[in-house]
Amino acid sequence: MKLLSIALISLSLQLNAQEKTITYEKAKQILESQSTPNIYDITENDKEYALIKNGQPGDLLIIRNHIYKILKLKTVTSYNVGYIFLDSKKLAKQEIERLSSLILKKLEEGHSFKELSLQYTMDRNKTAFETMFLHGEMVPEFEDAVKNHAPGEVFTIDMPSRSWFHIVKKNEADKTLNAFTVHAAYSE
Repeated sequence: MKLLSIALISLSLQLNAQEKTITYEKAKQILESQSTPNIYDITENDKEYALIKNGQPGDLLIIRNHIYKILKLKTVTSYNVGYIFLDSKKLAKQEIERLSSLILKKLEEGHSFKELSLQYTMDRNKTAFETMFLHGEMVPEFEDAVKNHAPGEVFTIDMPSRSWFHIVKKNEADKTLNAFTVHAAYSE
């Protein structure tokens, strides 16, 4: 009886695994049926990159339940910054000036940017001290300011029209990364 139960469970698992196999035609159909195509870049910093690194434009790759149609190969610029966000919608201008002066003074005294970011940033981002983004992912005012500073520099970005104030540290030099632009989907 035990052997029969084990055999039935095994057969059931095999059938479920077979049902989840995605054919090339099914993958194409899934991508074409998306009302809004899920198109994004996968850079050499992303875990997925290793899975598709040998692909070429036009390739349709099925990796487990993930479907990737490679649209193009390109290079992108990557930035690495730390930031402390002070919300102008919640703090008066004088309070932002007071806090930013205090934070900058603490940095001069040797406090770590990570410690101060965790303590003061108002967007609850626990990794604000180590934020990586690609060209075009941030608002232009923020990206342009980051581009115009050297690694290690600490600077402020005030965007009153958005009610944003940032104290930013450029963690490292800008990098050029290889990337794939893909149309992606997930099949359950």
